[in-house]
Amino acid sequence: MTPFESLSLVISCIAALLSFIVWNGQRALHKKSNELQEATAELARKQLELIKDSEEKSQVAELGMNLSHLHGSARVEIWNIGTTEALDIEIALKNGEIGKSFLIPSEVAAKLPIKRLRRNEHVSLIAAVTLDTPASQDFVLSWRNPNGSLSTDEFTLQLWR
Repeated sequence: MTPFESLSLVISCIAALLSFIVWNGQRALHKKSNELQEATAELARKQLELIKDSEEKSQVAELGMNLSHLHGSARVEIWNIGTTEALDIEIALKNGEIGKSFLIPSEVAAKLPIKRLRRNEHVSLIAAVTLDTPASQDFVLSWRNPNGSLSTDEFTLQLWR
């Protein structure tokens, strides 16, 4: 073998070794790149879920209910604390008839169902509190959302004596 052939053989071996090293490094980089793409895809999926949940929540009203005492009189207040309006709001006593609660039946009949309660609006109902009135009562509010879905929520109202 001539010196030129030997030199050519050594150079090609070095080139093959360098090629192998570079190929191995590229394979590791490609693996990391795939892992980052998977992580990015997972983040995009989670963002889509959050956006979808946010859009669904923006179409569902959220109501609150409390018992307030002002100047010796008690009132039950129903608030819309959500981002959209609530429609056809009904109230019921969880374990019994509304007539057995501290709400006045004629007042309930006159004001309910509430056709529309816009965001941050409230409706007050007079509460008749006597010595025989239970210290706490459980109520169920039910309403229809603008997207057509039905919602219910339970509230426990407690008297301050």
